[in-house]
Amino acid sequence: MATSERPLVVYPNSTAAEQPLKANPSGSFGPVIAVVAVILALTVAACIIGHFCARR
Repeated sequence: MATSERPLVVYPNSTAAEQPLKANPSGSFGPVIAVVAVILALTVAACIIGHFCARR
């Protein structure tokens, strides 16, 4: 049997593709909780206002 050599394929090095972004494990969830609290407060306020406006 004859052995055929395959051509060597060389890809350019890409450091951004090889190293994905990692989250900071020591990060704080404070801002996330604050945003969720604001969204919750606005949702409750909108429901209350909608309830009172629907009565009229």
